[in-house]
Amino acid sequence: NGLKILGAFLLGVFLVVAAYRPLGTEYLSGKSDLSLKTSTNDLIMDTARPWDYIIPSVNNPLIGGYSEKIYAFVRNINSNYWFSLPTSRESDIFLGFVPLSLFLVSLVVALKKRSNILVPVLVFIIIFMFAASLPPDIYLGKNSEVHKVLLSYRLHEKLPMFRSYVRLAEFILLSVLILAAFGLKSVFQKF
Repeated sequence: NGLKILGAFLLGVFLVVAAYRPLGTEYLSGKSDLSLKTSTNDLIMDTARPWDYIIPSVNNPLIGGYSEKIYAFVRNINSNYWFSLPTSRESDIFLGFVPLSLFLVSLVVALKKRSNILVPVLVFIIIFMFAASLPPDIYLGKNSEVHKVLLSYRLHEKLPMFRSYVRLAEFILLSVLILAAFGLKSVFQKF
């Protein structure tokens, strides 16, 4: 069953690549300037922060006030853009407490059984998309003396896929939900 899901996912990726191949080939060969590249400032503003995945949206009618307090605390840590509020509704990428809990259950079960090939593939997708959705660079050290360029900058430089890299969070959400379904199945089997 896991192989069927993986096969369907890979087929979908193949179809998307096949549909956009002429456009990409023309751009990569230098024959056309499609003006897909956005400025680095736009790239900075349209990326995800790690805590955006685990803090509910400030627009949430029930717990948005608590989220605002958490974001205020995070902003007080540093004035760097890494610690800023999400810049648009597009950055509301909270995965949810229940899906994250069931995701962790599925990881524990997968580590014990090691039978489902889909789990490591989806975990790889989550890790890669998470890294690609982060801001383009980070300054480390007490006085921000170490500058590191991250994956989203390299992708933006070599292969400008999206105007907004925070959209990669949708792949993370789908992968987490699939793994959460495995976690829910294992919870139901236990009881």
